[in-house]
Amino acid sequence: GLLRITGGGVAGQPGVVDGQYVIRRHPNFRLFLAQNPSQDPRYAGTRNAFSVSLLSHFVPVIVPGSGAKELREICEKKLAAGGYPKWRQAADALLETYERTQQLVEQSKSKHPSTIRDLLQAVSLLVAAHEDPRLRAVLGIRCIFRQKLHDREHQKEVEDL
Repeated sequence: GLLRITGGGVAGQPGVVDGQYVIRRHPNFRLFLAQNPSQDPRYAGTRNAFSVSLLSHFVPVIVPGSGAKELREICEKKLAAGGYPKWRQAADALLETYERTQQLVEQSKSKHPSTIRDLLQAVSLLVAAHEDPRLRAVLGIRCIFRQKLHDREHQKEVEDL
């Protein structure tokens, strides 16, 4: 048994051969089944519920979301490791933008919440812009968060952050 993952998302991953990420089956392999939470109103209308018979083959593991303190620590460490000056202030500003975007997403009833991935992309943009001053990191960061909102009023508010 092999699992082959192809496409642009595999570039730079260990184990990539000829553009394919190959994972060999481990003798103790266990299947993972992921599902968005049913209580979250952002997913309620689009979530496909798995049948009880299917779920009986799995052990449920609930992963709580990261808190503000954990997110701040992650941002600070990544910015500091990337050599970004004033990494504490930058982490605070990014988290403020991230949290405000989350609030705007909830107000606008968008089905596209900001994710930790968005926050990490913003951190990467800041580090890259520090290394190459020609990059317009602020514009990129605004785009990352603004794309989650569909109405112009909320998009404008993210631009003003």
